Amino acid sequence: MTNKRRPTSRTSSDALAPEVDAFLKRAKAWIASRSVVVFACPSIDEPNPRMEQVGSGLLFEEHGDTFFVTAAHVGDWWTIHRCNLAVKSWTGSGKPVPIVGTKMISTPTPPQCRADDRVDVAVLYVPPAAAAELRATCRPLSLDEMDLSYAPDANDRVALCGFPVAEPWSVQRDDGHIAYEVAFFPTALRRDVPPKLARTFGYGALYPQYSKKRMVNTNAARGVPEPEGVSGGGVWLIHRGWPLRSSWTEEHIRLLGIVHTKRLEHECLVATRVTEAVQYGRDLLQHVRRLGS
Repeated sequence: MTNKRRPTSRTSSDALAPEVDAFLKRAKAWIASRSVVVFACPSIDEPNPRMEQVGSGLLFEEHGDTFFVTAAHVGDWWTIHRCNLAVKSWTGSGKPVPIVGTKMISTPTPPQCRADDRVDVAVLYVPPAAAAELRATCRPLSLDEMDLSYAPDANDRVALCGFPVAEPWSVQRDDGHIAYEVAFFPTALRRDVPPKLARTFGYGALYPQYSKKRMVNTNAARGVPEPEGVSGGGVWLIHRGWPLRSSWTEEHIRLLGIVHTKRLEHECLVATRVTEAVQYGRDLLQHVRRLGS
């Protein structure tokens, strides 16, 4: 009997050319170092407060002030559920950094309608002491250096980066801490937007493809997880067009949007464009500066 060779999966990083695999590893490290995982905890005054991983986020800074952006339904853990929020970088050690006494702006849609919110964004001010602690392990995105003028194209190759809450990506330990891992998935934006999605979220939203059969898996044995926990994570431009060229570098990476919900029946996620999220952040900083705090 002739042994048939099993076809190589297109979703496996083993099937990628060495130069492409090397680029994706560099891109993952660059992007993950600018991403944070978000926790909720009832009390931060206990020696080992039990925390729950609730989402992902990104740190921004402008003129020395820092804020982080996540999805509005992640911010609801603070405003609605009355839990303290804490964030931690992928490379950080020790406990998550509490964001205590912060100020927040989020989209006005009621929490019960978040799943169909056109712009599901929450922006939280990071007090100076917490910002200094976070900067030791996480690199905030500087608004002064960001290129917000780039218009995404359907041919762009993008990547999703966030922190899934399902095992084996996230494991609750006996001491109340959570062991977590970052997920990084190269994918593409949907070329066609189904009318139902357009009516709900508009043509201005981003629709990155999210299909376990089609996505490139750069996460070894963990595979492609369910997207819970990725909300608040980034949609990043990693390459214009396909296939990837070895000349493409980290300097070309751009943040395009913030993930806020899933539509797996359409094999995609929905993301708010970064320009809208940044405007919320600037509005918040202006408010904080007026108050002098």
